[in-house]
Amino acid sequence: MSRSTCDNDERADAAVPADADGRRDPVADPATGGDAVVGDAVAPDPAAGDAPDAADGAECANAGTPSADATTDCDESDEPDEPEATGEASTVVGDPDGGQAADGAGSTGSVGGSSPGRIASRLAGRVRPPRTRWGRITVSAVLALVVLAAAGGIAWAALWRIPDDVAFRADGQDVTVEDLNRQMDTLSALYGMTKPQEPAELDTYQRDFAKASAIGMVIDRAAAERGIVVAERAAQDYLGRYIEQYFGNGADARAAFVEALGQAGTSEPAVLGEIKRQMAAAQLFQQVTADIPQVTDADVETAFGDRRDALAMPERRAVSNIVVRDEAAAQQILGDLQGGRPFADVARARSADAATREAGGAIGTLAAAQLEKPFADAAFGAEPNVPFGPVKTQHGWNVGVVSEVQAAVPADLQTVREPLRQRLQGERSADAWQAFLGNRLDDAGVRYNDAYVPADPDGLPADPSALTPSPGGTS
Repeated sequence: MSRSTCDNDERADAAVPADADGRRDPVADPATGGDAVVGDAVAPDPAAGDAPDAADGAECANAGTPSADATTDCDESDEPDEPEATGEASTVVGDPDGGQAADGAGSTGSVGGSSPGRIASRLAGRVRPPRTRWGRITVSAVLALVVLAAAGGIAWAALWRIPDDVAFRADGQDVTVEDLNRQMDTLSALYGMTKPQEPAELDTYQRDFAKASAIGMVIDRAAAERGIVVAERAAQDYLGRYIEQYFGNGADARAAFVEALGQAGTSEPAVLGEIKRQMAAAQLFQQVTADIPQVTDADVETAFGDRRDALAMPERRAVSNIVVRDEAAAQQILGDLQGGRPFADVARARSADAATREAGGAIGTLAAAQLEKPFADAAFGAEPNVPFGPVKTQHGWNVGVVSEVQAAVPADLQTVREPLRQRLQGERSADAWQAFLGNRLDDAGVRYNDAYVPADPDGLPADPSALTPSPGGTS
């Protein structure tokens, strides 16, 4: 609080407040948890002082423009009192997320629609000038702060605004839309993912991918700070096993792999880089969770009492499925099955699911929670050996049949003791990992372009394996 004397006490206040395996069946993708923290920028909100207190008598201003005559003292007898200024206090607010300062044309040097010069003139028109030397000096300082804060708001907006060609910013580093698309190409080649074609699904996929990429960048930096380095030989060994599994052995297999990378728009060095990142993330997870207390027998018994119902073995059904692209084809297949054609024969001839087609459409003995909900509802409401459908899922139109029903089994402590122990240990590790990752993301100040803000930016993955976005389709 600044004070000046003008026959009576006067005040001048100023404040400047600061589906990767190729399946097309309706098996649900495992939950991956959510992935990034958005740090919303809030521009400073400088405000110029209070109105003078009427009890103080003479009105030495608390805000305004300094007089050219800085040596003139206040003398109440020279002039009659003027009415107090009225109206709303001028407030300068910079909105980096959409205020006028970021609009471009017509807003150069302005925040909230006012240039620094216009701010000064608006203040001068609303509050009478001070009449003491000290009052004018104080007001000059206040006005300078207001104008500087206005100009600072422009810089703040420019600093935090995400350019149109940038998908997100993390740790001060911009990842462009082009960069993100290259990452998608690499993961598509490595994990067999393809972008969805339907606009709404593609939008969700891109937002989820941006989130996974942002978290991956933060993990990369944390691993580097801890000196985690993956040897080239280790990455090459992993790649060799990958090629052998999916392309076979020998020079022809590697040539086929390289050709597939080219068709996907990526390269072998890019894939090796992604493999190293995943291996480094796994090592970081091990370090972060190394000191987690071990689960005791008492912990297991307490958890069993709390989770008895959930630990019971649910009803499971052996299900086979035929996938086609449109409802009309599914209806025709259902008619053929109802007419007596063997399900396995029709599946081998007609199903679009390459992973189950040769097995006559069999997708395994599963619980309802392991299937997409529309398909699960139909399969677990169907009579055994009676074809059901058509059912629409994200992979197409489905016609299925249940060949066996396994009844639910109540939980038994001795049976579930070790699996439950492992689950509890995993939950403790996940808690530690998420706490570590949350702090790192807060420090990174991740911000997304509007077109890439994920549905759950604050959600965190339980472990590094959840960093790859779930596939929107299969190749």
